[in-house]
Amino acid sequence: MFLYQQLYNHSGLNVYCQFKQYNKDILDFFYNRDHRHIVVIGLEEKLESVTRKFKVEKNDKDLKIDHYFDPVNLNSYLDLLRNIFTQNDKPTALLVHDISKVQQTINLLNNLKLSVPEDVSIITIEHKYQDAEQCFPSVTSVYVPAYQMGIESANVLFEYLQGTQEFSKEIVVDSNIIERNSVKNPLKMSDF
Repeated sequence: MFLYQQLYNHSGLNVYCQFKQYNKDILDFFYNRDHRHIVVIGLEEKLESVTRKFKVEKNDKDLKIDHYFDPVNLNSYLDLLRNIFTQNDKPTALLVHDISKVQQTINLLNNLKLSVPEDVSIITIEHKYQDAEQCFPSVTSVYVPAYQMGIESANVLFEYLQGTQEFSKEIVVDSNIIERNSVKNPLKMSDF
């Protein structure tokens, strides 16, 4: 009942958060701020199709998007980051799906003498409004309103159980990018 992405020919009572769309929006957000080497760290295999389609749409020979599966273990995650950001060809943008790892990400980058957002821009996904504001610097995020989705799911289910709703309803919940201080904006930098 509570799904990331709408499934074709799928009936039932469903609430969707448009997973593919908000990930594409994040890639666009980075791209429009002149980031051409982007790293995406997340557990979802669906991210591969999003990044592949995005590269085809942009048709930009300079665009490089690397997708890594998020290690569950924090030490393995930090080792992965250390490996990515000690190479000569460092990414300038990083999408970290797991918000609980964002502050450790910033700390590791600082230890590697890389600054957010000057050297690396970061975006995350938050399910509780303003969670990413707790990081330093505050992190730009996509707000996926899990609480609202839960309420919508419960309402649809109750309506169905009461007989006022057929077993065929889809609700799409919008996810929005909340701009904070973790993404370098080249337009602002050139204004000085």
